[in-house]
Amino acid sequence: MRIIDSLHEIQQIEMDMLLFVDRICKEQNLRYFLAGGTLLGAVRHHGFIPWDNDVDISMPRRDYKKLLSIIAEGKTYYKILQVKNENNYIYTYAKIVDTRTVLRENDIGYKVDGLGIYIDIFPLDGIKKNNFFSRKKFMAIRKMAGIIARSNVDMLSINGKNRLFKIVIKKILKHFGRERLFNYAESLLSNNDFDKSRWIVSTYGRRKEKEIIARSAFSKCVDFQFEDYSLKGPIGYDTYLKQMYGDYLELPPEEQRQPPHDIEAYWKV
Repeated sequence: MRIIDSLHEIQQIEMDMLLFVDRICKEQNLRYFLAGGTLLGAVRHHGFIPWDNDVDISMPRRDYKKLLSIIAEGKTYYKILQVKNENNYIYTYAKIVDTRTVLRENDIGYKVDGLGIYIDIFPLDGIKKNNFFSRKKFMAIRKMAGIIARSNVDMLSINGKNRLFKIVIKKILKHFGRERLFNYAESLLSNNDFDKSRWIVSTYGRRKEKEIIARSAFSKCVDFQFEDYSLKGPIGYDTYLKQMYGDYLELPPEEQRQPPHDIEAYWKV
């Protein structure tokens, strides 16, 4: 294998995947939105945040499922990783990976089979923002996602109360199974249609309840310059980015300008 030691090269591989997704979505009339730091990069830097090494997009669940199905059935070097088809895959959202590459995430402590340089895709669902039971369901689904995410932790490396917690998680997974638990969470999320809801949420997003936002912010896809290309983002990008990051146009201190993931990447040949 040949090491990929250039951040620019990693970003170019991710850029090619973004263009691949953009092309499918245009052909199939599917909606997608640059999200998280990727949208922040589009607005603030007109491309990648210079020190960023990952890509996030989000999609209404109906479009999300269609895209995953198209890529899964296609004959390219791009592959979908998700709980349904990867036994040791721990994320409840999907990744598109470039199978010509190998990626090791040093900050998660174990290997995910088939992982290469990737982009993350997060489904968007409707939610009743001020409904008590809706909030309870939201938190319950996040707990299920946490159980799945911890399912590959080495029990011998865990001590004290945390070890007991992991043992409980293992028992839950042994009883229900990873895919059954995942499918149950997904069925709960599908109850509120994106297009019929006043509020939407990226349930598996990293910022928990900050991921709940008015659907009007995502009512339309608009064009953003991203490097040398035009890609799609939400019309309410300002509302979204302020909710996620506060004063998002202000650069962080130099000591914080570090890649979000500790990774090693390689070309297979």
